[in-house]
Amino acid sequence: MPDHPPPIQFVPLTVADLPRLARWLAAGDARRWYARRDMSYADVQAEYGPKISGVEPARGSLIELGGAPIGYIQSYLIRDYPTYAAALRIEPGAAGLDLFIGEAAYLHRGFGSRALAQYIREFLFTEETVSCCVVGPDPENAAAIRAYGKIGFEYVKTVQVPGEDCPEYVLRVTREGLK
Repeated sequence: MPDHPPPIQFVPLTVADLPRLARWLAAGDARRWYARRDMSYADVQAEYGPKISGVEPARGSLIELGGAPIGYIQSYLIRDYPTYAAALRIEPGAAGLDLFIGEAAYLHRGFGSRALAQYIREFLFTEETVSCCVVGPDPENAAAIRAYGKIGFEYVKTVQVPGEDCPEYVLRVTREGLK
């Protein structure tokens, strides 16, 4: 009988998840590539509370593997963030996506790519108005760039978003290109 990997599920982020998120954002790859700064618990509450309450349009979820939280993913329509949309100059209908694997035991094992492809299929490309999905990792984050490439993302351009410390290496995937 073949081994089947545990299922991945996406569970909406809640206030009760913020301590876990704060722990993830304080260390490892999540700290280096995603948070990019020291974040107090109050910072995490200020950043993610509006997503939980619906004040901010981004949708945040925990990535669970076999029922255990291993990471975070969020999606949003690019047009809902005008400064970002102006920097990207990407087609109408583009959705953005950010994610990280927070549990060190699951890093660099393919779970990010798997979760990303599944999330895009289940949540983004089920909406007719979404034309493509874009991500913007740090140009030096080779592991993330490889993970995105595995599922069909292709390089578009590198942009400097106003107010951000480093440029984004913008990658894009369409329904037809998603692997």
